[in-house]
Amino acid sequence: PLASINDQSVAALGAGKTLVFQCQGGKRSQEACMRINNLQGSVASLDGGIEGWKRAGFSTIGAKPAAALPLMRQVQMTIGICVLIGTILAIFLSPIFLIIPIVMGLGLIMAGLTGWCGLARLMALLPWNRQN
Repeated sequence: PLASINDQSVAALGAGKTLVFQCQGGKRSQEACMRINNLQGSVASLDGGIEGWKRAGFSTIGAKPAAALPLMRQVQMTIGICVLIGTILAIFLSPIFLIIPIVMGLGLIMAGLTGWCGLARLMALLPWNRQN
């Protein structure tokens, strides 16, 4: 992370070497280079970042594929599916299934009032949403 980059952390990684910082578009890697002072080696920023690298026709390896959908879209779809299924089950089987859309609606109200979404926190733990 950009906030953790300083002379000491970089010197420990590459004393006497040229370090090339990279990020998605190149701006944060340029900021990282500007944070570094008085190193025995040199630092550089990958011009245009990884996106510029790809535009230049170079390949990348080891990149983890992004989640199929952003987390909040996954949450919205999950709530929509639960409301739909709960309503259909309530119509055709038993009104007790109305508890599903009621719980989902209360969860949305709570998320709107507090800014904290329990379903999003839970879904962030799923394997395809983990950062590591």
